[in-house]
Amino acid sequence: QARLGIAKIDLVHAENSKRRMISESDVLQMTLHRRGKRDRRTFLLRPDTNFAVLWKCVTVLTVLLEVFSLSLAPKMTGELRKLDLKEFAEMCAASLQSTDPDTMRRFWGLVAVQLAQFLANVVPIVSFASVFIEFYTGELSSESGLVVPKPFFSRWIVPGVLL
Repeated sequence: QARLGIAKIDLVHAENSKRRMISESDVLQMTLHRRGKRDRRTFLLRPDTNFAVLWKCVTVLTVLLEVFSLSLAPKMTGELRKLDLKEFAEMCAASLQSTDPDTMRRFWGLVAVQLAQFLANVVPIVSFASVFIEFYTGELSSESGLVVPKPFFSRWIVPGVLL
């Protein structure tokens, strides 16, 4: 009977240590899971998505529109001053409008005015949002192929100062 009692105690002890091993591995797994959730890479946009590529194109086009408005302002106004983007768009659209009775020419002039007003309202929004989108877009690692955060300068300095 003493041996039976010792065998039972050994069995209970083995069960308890087995439970302890499982719970330690569970704790480790939960800790790693929480650490993975806090990892910055989970909040990064992939740079090879359609959205990221389209956004880069839209941003480049809006920057080009700003550059054109700054460089053509002296020629259009006759004086050396900065033209607001809205004024630049309206002047470009006005140059396309005419008083010809030709309805197609008047139609395209009206389309140009509407497009100019739309672009003048969209460019500041794109400029503002591009800072955040550029910040949260990662880059693909050459070793692993995973999305990793950009280096310090291109992630923290470029979006705010250069864009």
